[in-house]
Amino acid sequence: MKFLFIQLGRIGDIVLLTSAIKAVKEKYPDSIIDIISGRNNYQVLKGNPKVNNIIVYDKSPLKLLKTITEIRKTRYDFYIDPKDHHSTEGRLIAGFVKAETKIGFNGNKRKIFNISIPSDIENSGLHSIRRIFNSLKPLSISIGEIIPRPELFTNIDTDVYVDSFLSENGIEKFIVINLSAGSKSRMLTVEKWSEIIDKIINENRLVLSFAPAENEMAKVLSKKFIKLHLFNSRSINDVISLVKRTKLLITPNTSLVHIASAFDTPIIAFYDSDDEDYKKFMPLSTKHRIVFTNIGRSYLDEIKIENIL
Repeated sequence: MKFLFIQLGRIGDIVLLTSAIKAVKEKYPDSIIDIISGRNNYQVLKGNPKVNNIIVYDKSPLKLLKTITEIRKTRYDFYIDPKDHHSTEGRLIAGFVKAETKIGFNGNKRKIFNISIPSDIENSGLHSIRRIFNSLKPLSISIGEIIPRPELFTNIDTDVYVDSFLSENGIEKFIVINLSAGSKSRMLTVEKWSEIIDKIINENRLVLSFAPAENEMAKVLSKKFIKLHLFNSRSINDVISLVKRTKLLITPNTSLVHIASAFDTPIIAFYDSDDEDYKKFMPLSTKHRIVFTNIGRSYLDEIKIENIL
């Protein structure tokens, strides 16, 4: 049995897809599972033993032609696009895929998929993983009351990199603080982070994780707190290895919430008061605590320090 999934979204989206990949492999142990991913998220799947081939989608004309050629090399039993809303790119690629059965969201558009899945409106109130598993129902795969956590794999290179970082700094038990998020509205200011770090750094070893866009913020915090350890990751895979080892992750609502959930790492996460967004992307770690903005407020920086502490 040959399966082709597509997930062109962000890092968090492909992390959440790993639950479905695991379920398909458990149902069909001898299956071949290929994934069409985006340039920004494919690294998450590197080293995943359940994935046979990763096809990286690139919009540039020459690379797009190469991608389409790669997609059409194999005839699949199932092509699965779990996105529950319209995607122009998803429908375009679906037209090129050679598969006996195509599962995805048709909506009111021309029916490209043999089997249509529910819309995001019909899925209101459901966690993203439950929405993804809607696309697996034709395979007689379903989930019960407990939502399965994502499944991630580290590799020797990233494990050694993180172990060296911890060893060089004499760090054993530690807390990871993540500065970065997908948008500025989901981030705390450097001033607010300073207040938080100031209150907890004396009793804890703190490691700061951040994307390149937050380099300056990290430098400011590093100058203020000499006991703060900056983790300069080379890729998201380094961050995955780091989060796997931490005793606690403190973060805005972003992909690291789902990465931590994969390892059942305890989480303190900041969310805006949008109930639908929380239900869709809530943490799945056994131990987690959420700090919300006030009702009707969407900027996480408006969260009160005392609530976080």
